[in-house]
This record gives sequence, structure tokens and C-alpha cells, in this order.
Amino acid sequence: MLKSKKGFTLIECVIVIVIVSVLSTLVIQKYFSLRTEARISSLESIKRNLESSFTIFSSKTFLPNSDINQCGYSLQKRLRCITINNIQIAFTQNDRRPIFNPFLNSLEQIKAIINIDVGYRDDDFIYKDDLNLEHDYDRAAISNGIWIFPKIDGGYNDIEEFKCKLHYMPESHTMNKFARSVIVLETSDC
Repeated sequence: MLKSKKGFTLIECVIVIVIVSVLSTLVIQKYFSLRTEARISSLESIKRNLESSFTIFSSKTFLPNSDINQCGYSLQKRLRCITINNIQIAFTQNDRRPIFNPFLNSLEQIKAIINIDVGYRDDDFIYKDDLNLEHDYDRAAISNGIWIFPKIDGGYNDIEEFKCKLHYMPESHTMNKFARSVIVLETSDC
């Protein structure tokens, strides 16, 4: 009488390994696709919220009871500033959008305009938060914008090359090719 063998043959094991490998590859691809879509969707939503908030900010600069004076910061003295929640924020001459001061805390300035959950670099210039904000220094504090971007492996010098971010440029920013302030969404590295 023949004894039946219990167990799997080599071919059966190889087939199972191939099937598991194919399924895991599909799951990993789907995960990265969803992560990319989530990053882009988040940045698109923030862009819309910033545009709305900057429009409201601009409207406030026309109100007669707004606290508007020459800016008190030495590098922005030739600009006009509005004070919101005890934070002075310069604004552009034509479309009256914000100009952020890189020598102050840009995060406080943006949070005076919009309720946004972004972090700021640590003392080692590491961006650890899910969403980060950094000033875009441009010509002596008179045309500075901001970048908002997800966590990156790198420091300040890597932000400009990183193409998964929002880049706000006031009308007078040197990289701004439009006649008005703009928020540019870059997604190729998301």
C-alpha cells in the first residue's frame, strides 16, 4: 500500500510565491498612487483657501477702520502694512496681497491671515511636519513670498528644486511673470 505524501511540491510553492509577489506589487503601486493623489489634493485645497484668504486680506486693506501705516520693519519701510492680531503684514501696491517678511516669523504672519495647519523648520533646517511653510526670500524683504510643501528629505536649498509645493509670489517677486500676485502649484514630485 502506497503512503500518501503530505506537503506542497516545489512548483506549487513557486506559483504561490509568484502570486503573492504580483499582488504585493499591485498593492504597493496603489499605495504610492493614493499618497500622490492625497498630496496633490491637499495642496489644491490649500491653494483655494489661500486665494480666498488673500482676497479677504486685500479687501481689509480698503476698509476705513483698518490699522494701516508705513511698515515698521527697517527693510520694509517703503511699504505699507496692515496690522492684524498685532502682527504687521506688508502688502503689494496694486493687488494689495501680502508680502511676508523673512526676518520675522512668516508662520505668524500667514496664521494672522488664514487658519492653516503648517509647521516651520527646526533649528537644523529640517522640515518634519506633514505640511511645512518656508519664506521665499526675494530682494531685501520687499517682494517675499512663501512655499508650502509636504515633508521633504533635505533643507532650505532643496525647496526650490522640489516640485511638490505651493509657491506664493507677490506681484513684484523676481520670478513672477504675471502682473499680479500668484500662487503656483507644482506637482511633478508628489
